[in-house]
This record gives sequence, C-alpha cells and structure tokens, in this order.
Amino acid sequence: MGFEHLDWIMRAEGCEINLTGSSLPPPEVEVSLRGVPSPPPHAGLDELREAVAERWGVEKEEVLITAGTSEANLIAVFILKERCERVAVEWPTYYPLRALPGLLSLPTYHLPRRAEGGFRLDLGEYRGDGVILSHLHNPTGAPLGEEAWRALQELEAPVLADEVYGMFHPLRGLAAELRGAMTTSSLSKTAGALGLRVGWLIADRETVKRALEIKNTISYMVNPHSQMAALRILQEEERHIRAWRGRLEGNFSELSQWARRRGMSLVGDGLAPISFLITPYFPNTRALAETLLERYSIGTIPGEVFSYPGGLRVYLGGERDGIKRFEEAIEEIIDVGLGEEKRTGS
Repeated sequence: MGFEHLDWIMRAEGCEINLTGSSLPPPEVEVSLRGVPSPPPHAGLDELREAVAERWGVEKEEVLITAGTSEANLIAVFILKERCERVAVEWPTYYPLRALPGLLSLPTYHLPRRAEGGFRLDLGEYRGDGVILSHLHNPTGAPLGEEAWRALQELEAPVLADEVYGMFHPLRGLAAELRGAMTTSSLSKTAGALGLRVGWLIADRETVKRALEIKNTISYMVNPHSQMAALRILQEEERHIRAWRGRLEGNFSELSQWARRRGMSLVGDGLAPISFLITPYFPNTRALAETLLERYSIGTIPGEVFSYPGGLRVYLGGERDGIKRFEEAIEEIIDVGLGEEKRTGS
C-alpha cells in the first residue's frame, strides 16, 4: 500500500485547518558550529550522546546517534531478525513499524491494542517472540501503562520500543528498564526537528556495538552540524514541552468533552500533540476525512491508515478555534451526511 500517512499530510498542505500534524514547533535556539568535527565519531558526537544518555537515564556507550528515528528503527529490526524467528507487532500502529519486518522477511503477528481497554497493550496473545511497540502509542497517544510495563519486564524478550513520543510522558525508557530492549527516538515530535534527521537508538553496550556495525553499512555518518543543532534543542526540550503543555491539555479537554456529549470518545491523555477520535457515526473514516478535506478545508488522518477504521487522528497543537471548527464540521456532517458515494466507499 505504501506510506498513506504521508499522502494525507501532503494533501492537507494549504488547508485552512490542518489537524494532520504530530509535533510541537521548534524552539528558538542559537547554535554555534565552531569546532564541530567533520566527520564526527561514527556513533555520534560525544556531547550529544552524553545529553541523550542523561535524559533517558543510561550511559553514553548505550546510545547510538542515527539519521532520525526511521534509521534507528530499521537498525533495530535488523537486530530483531538476528535474535528472533518472528515478532509480535502492536495493532493498530504506525505504518513503518508493521512494514519494516516484512521488508526484512521477518514473520509477524499482532498484539492488540483494543479501544475498550483504552488502547493499552494487551500481551495476552504473546507467544514468546520479539515485540515491536510504540510509547506513547501512535496513533492514539495512549501511554503504555504500568501493567503492560511490568508484563514486558517479565517477558525477557527482545523489544523495540519506538518512543518518539516518550518524552511527553514521565514513564519512559524501556531500554533502561528491560533487558534486551531497544528504545528509538528523536526530536521530531517534541521540538519539530524532523528536518535535522537526527535520532538515536538506546540499548545495552553489546547491542549498540552491533547496531553501529549495521549502521555503517547504511550510512557513514549523521550530519555533524545537524547533531550540534540537535544538542542545543535537546538542552531546551523540557522547557519547550512545559511551555506547550497548557495548549495540549486545553485542546484535549475541549475535544474530549465535546466528543462525550456527542456519543464519541477521544483517546489519549492530553500529554502528546496527537489524540484519536473514535466515532460510531462513520465506520468509513477515510470517507469522513475526504469530506472534511474537500468540503471544509480541514485536514485529518483517517484510522484506516493505521489499520483502525472508525477513528481520526487529530493534532492538538493548533489554535482552539481550529478545534471548534473541526467539531462544528463533524456535527454538520452527522446531520447532512457524507454523500452516497462516500458512504459506500465507491
């Protein structure tokens, strides 16, 4: 199918209200590039590795700097393939997390995140393999939960935890807590730094050594100037998140209360910039997203992109007026309808 998620984001460019976003805007920082080594050490600039290690509660030698979370995830799946005959992948989830094992011919099966359980990870169907998950969950923003956290500790299995939203939640860092776990992350969500292409993989020292061997066959280095910018942003990240916390929580509260009054539900807790609106009115949410885009100039991402029809992923970092207009549009569509061709999906 390809990465349909990006198709919806690109289609929403120029919309009056764009709710396809997933990150905070970047903070204003000054960066000095004097004295930056070029090329940098293969594992990443020491200063950046030390800053990441401090933030996530590990040692510098347990951090590998990568070209974004995407490269970190690719490397991690290579390692899972070496250690597992198959992997359990949370469901629903972000497309690359379920697609990467297939690209490497690594068999998969699903671990459900069910709406009735608040999209907490359900390990009841785990069959003794590797695990791929996200925390906070993408697309819903739901936290992993302490029960699932403890259950993962008892598995003693290889785990890939994409924690690109993890810095929004106080319970984070599976690699620091679980034997054999790998955490991947970056600044793309907390500080809008997607274009830097700087991320990291956190694991035990032997795993990081193996990850570096794999990385050196994929990309020789991560841009040292981008790494210096990432270091400066990382130093401001917590302050930046605090500055935006009120807007995220306020928009979540507004949308959540409106959803309950209309017989819908909003998943998440207002910590991350994303939430997931579940509506019984529109089992075909791709059609709903099309209508919002074409009739109201409102961009959203339908649940079908994450293999969960019946929901919309909604950005919480915009102005309150945009949230209100989104609510009004949904109410009008409920009254007027999608149109016969969209209801049937033809």
